[in-house]
Amino acid sequence: MGIGNWIISPKIRVGQHDWAIKYFPQGKEEDHNDKYVSIFLELQREYVDVTAEFGFELLDKHGIVAPTTLKSLVHTFTFKAIDWGFFNFFERTKLEQTYIKDDC
Repeated sequence: MGIGNWIISPKIRVGQHDWAIKYFPQGKEEDHNDKYVSIFLELQREYVDVTAEFGFELLDKHGIVAPTTLKSLVHTFTFKAIDWGFFNFFERTKLEQTYIKDDC
């Protein structure tokens, strides 16, 4: 796909707001040199400030949360900053070796 390209989830509604998850398989920016995957939460088309506490974590091949992957934060989403997340969520090669099964 290339650095800066993403896959976006379907919209989810939480707390009376629509959100989506943006996943960058080769990272969001060149600075990370394709070493990390990036993951961001995006507020969908709203022109209000929304403060949210959110986090991301990976499940292992048995469906169990891998505690070392939990990353969370609090952010105020605005019309100028509709997405926020983690540029270096997880090392890409480790993700592919440990968590991806049958290309899924």
